[in-house]
Amino acid sequence: MCRVVPGRVTPRRGPLRQVIFILGTLADGDIDWIASAGRKREFADGEVLIRCGTPTDAIYIVLEGELTVSDAESGKVFSRLKSGEVIGEISLLDSRPPTADVTATGAATVLELDRATLDHKLVEDTSFASRFYHALGILLAHRLRKLTRKINFGAIDLSAIQDEPEETDFQLLESAALAGKRFDWILQTLLKR
Repeated sequence: MCRVVPGRVTPRRGPLRQVIFILGTLADGDIDWIASAGRKREFADGEVLIRCGTPTDAIYIVLEGELTVSDAESGKVFSRLKSGEVIGEISLLDSRPPTADVTATGAATVLELDRATLDHKLVEDTSFASRFYHALGILLAHRLRKLTRKINFGAIDLSAIQDEPEETDFQLLESAALAGKRFDWILQTLLKR
């Protein structure tokens, strides 16, 4: 159920998953390419997917399970990532290494799209590149707005920064249904491998 506010909708069910920003913006052919070029990776409980300070060579979408994002020194958990979350996109945009560890909490499965393959596609297919970077821009704008809201409401506790019900515009909702179907298709395709 959603609470309708002029020009906005507040979801009542679960968090808004980041994958909708990516899959809702890309074309069907782009989704096919991601599913075929990406590979399914499985991680055991406690296995590190991304290590702070170590360059990452891929972008990931969580398919199943849960991952934690934590401070490498203190172990403090900043965020818990579930199915539909996107990881590694910031390191894709700049050459600096990650600033946190990402670790599997229980068994987890991700779609891994390695940087070399993605970089080649971005150079060879400028239409894909335009849509892909637009999707990343929307995703990062969403994260920045969420963080800004948290900071504006007082002292920030990084462990409290979780996706939660929030206002979403109607254009985003239109792409969310399509993105959900695309994510389900990717899940079915990759989990069969």
